[in-house]
Amino acid sequence: QGFFFGIMLALLVYNLCIYLFVGHSSYLYLVLYIIAISLYSAANNGFGQVHFWPGSTAFAERAHPLFLFLSILTFVLFSSSFLTLKAIYPRVYRFTLLFAAFPALMIVFTYILPYWIITQISVASTLFAVFYLLAVAVACIRARKREAYYYISSYIFFATGVLLLAIRAYGQTRETFYEVWGMQTGAALMVLLLSLGIADKIRSLRSEKERALVARQETESRFQVLFDNAHDGIIIQQHEEIVYANNALQRLTGYSGESLKGIRIDSILRRTLPVQPDEAEPSYQYSARLLTESGEMVDVIVSVAVAQISGQPARIFIITDVSSLKSAEDIIRRQYEEIESQYEEMAALNSVLNN
Repeated sequence: QGFFFGIMLALLVYNLCIYLFVGHSSYLYLVLYIIAISLYSAANNGFGQVHFWPGSTAFAERAHPLFLFLSILTFVLFSSSFLTLKAIYPRVYRFTLLFAAFPALMIVFTYILPYWIITQISVASTLFAVFYLLAVAVACIRARKREAYYYISSYIFFATGVLLLAIRAYGQTRETFYEVWGMQTGAALMVLLLSLGIADKIRSLRSEKERALVARQETESRFQVLFDNAHDGIIIQQHEEIVYANNALQRLTGYSGESLKGIRIDSILRRTLPVQPDEAEPSYQYSARLLTESGEMVDVIVSVAVAQISGQPARIFIITDVSSLKSAEDIIRRQYEEIESQYEEMAALNSVLNN
């Protein structure tokens, strides 16, 4: 008993310290499970009544099913977190939480129902949990989840111990060392392997995040090259402020990129449309006039797209200079007006001549 509790205490301290530094919920659930299964072992072998709750006969009578239900509850929650069921199997995740509610409810009924009934329910719940979680782990292996291999490997030790405990509870075997200590030994080996599994999972998650960060930085670098060499002006706005202006916009406005950073975009863009565009849409377009450093107003078309940049919401403004088109339109309109005026004069002269 001392050897078992010493191992479980060491694993509890180890996982608790890592949880405090890392904050991963799997470590917390494993810590709670270590406490629950250790207390169950203490109740099952009389160690608890001697050292933890001496003289409390009423509590000692119900401690066995109480801590068994608590062990089921904490291990089901740990399994759900460790195998990331919410992400890969949402329906299984919801059913698992529903199943976890049953031992939580039975903890309340431990002191209400007759002892022989609550004991049989606790053993049946344990058997169901063993086979159900085994099936879930196999499904996770089929989904190629790396942590599922650690789970299955550790589960073999635990499931063997639980089955021996269940057989012993129904009086089908003699009380040998394996029937008495099988669950405790399996639980200790399981917790040890799962601790290693969580550490490996966190390393994998960190590697994935690092790879994703490098990929994002490479993508942003490629986009910056495209933006810097674009023909049209480009502005990126975050938190209502300009955070980037490309070379084309700097040439168009005469402002430097640094002087544009931190200012609001409406300080250099004046909308000319009477109707405001729907900014709730992922992309929209409007006409505007762009204020240059010299005070000149340039006619532009602004195309706006909503995006995520460095994990933050942003708007990308593509600003196209249409001042030359506007000038061409003005020239064509003046020429048309001159031709029309000349036509009217010729029509008047023809009218005079005909008379």
